[in-house]
Amino acid sequence: MIYSNTASVGQLRAETHAAVMEFINSYKENNFYISGYKKGWEKVEQCRSKISELLQNKLNSVLLYTSTTDAMSILLTQLRLKEGSVVAIPKEYFPSIGGIKLSFEQMKYKVVEIGNDKGEIKVEDIQDLKIDVLLIEWVNYWNGYKNNLKDLSHWCRKNNVIFAVDAVQGVGSCAIDFDIHDIDFFISAGHKWLRALEGAAFAVVSERMNSLLKQTIFGYNSFSDRNQYDCKNRHINHSLLRFELGTLSGVSFISLHSAISELLNENYNNVVTKLKQNSFAITQHLLSYGAIVHSPIVEEKCTGIVSFTLANIDTLEIYNKLLEFGVIAKIRNERIRLSPDATVNLENLLQRLNACLKGIL
Repeated sequence: MIYSNTASVGQLRAETHAAVMEFINSYKENNFYISGYKKGWEKVEQCRSKISELLQNKLNSVLLYTSTTDAMSILLTQLRLKEGSVVAIPKEYFPSIGGIKLSFEQMKYKVVEIGNDKGEIKVEDIQDLKIDVLLIEWVNYWNGYKNNLKDLSHWCRKNNVIFAVDAVQGVGSCAIDFDIHDIDFFISAGHKWLRALEGAAFAVVSERMNSLLKQTIFGYNSFSDRNQYDCKNRHINHSLLRFELGTLSGVSFISLHSAISELLNENYNNVVTKLKQNSFAITQHLLSYGAIVHSPIVEEKCTGIVSFTLANIDTLEIYNKLLEFGVIAKIRNERIRLSPDATVNLENLLQRLNACLKGIL
């Protein structure tokens, strides 16, 4: 079987798998809660510095969560905005942004959808609008089109607009070609292109948000005296870390620490280049069979996601035929989505696609 569904859940790298198994196996040891547990949580805290290293972050706070959706909901719904504030979102977006949209509407904010039907938003789409928040996906979840974070972040800073990014489809697949310090909320998770376990997510939050967030949701980590268990009158942490809530999944963040370490050792930009090359090769192969490709067809714009349909052929039929020929894909937005990681045997994948397409056309 050829796994081509990284945009849903990535496969663990060998060293990440080993780190996970070491932690799990340590539960069998009698002294786990004396030594193993402590070592595990040291790795969790070290994730903050690894995330900063990956994103070239020197100033912003790194907050840890269990999922991208949790991070977005916890942080963005606590923004201190006036009733009637305008939030711009793309026309195409993942359901997590749909959830935030619903929350914002219930908070009496005005939500407007802008950009094109691929989920792209450009500066010219917003330059004549009066908005307070711009919330986008870095890379669209089903078609792989990428937004230019550098241009958008500069415009937002210049116009005092809060800029929030769901980056889960971009971290690990796209070059870090922007300044993380120009983005107010940069939210992602480890289980897709970073190839860690589910349950490890993070938000890189600019310090200017500290005064714009009004805390209404509190948890264990909100308190500076959280380890004084018999204390009744708690002291609130004044840093952005107060927006972290409860206990995290130790094994998930151990996997994230290992996954980022491996990715940095492999050379992040080399992985990005390989993903572009693979996506482009798959795209060209599909086009040669007359497929309708909904993702970028220019190599420089490829991001790892290839989306396609075949004229007059049901998408589910294509999906089942791919499975028959050993290709694990996904149906998203009524299209086939292929998203192999950079280690895929491309020749083998193309051979299987070739057999599948010949068998169905």
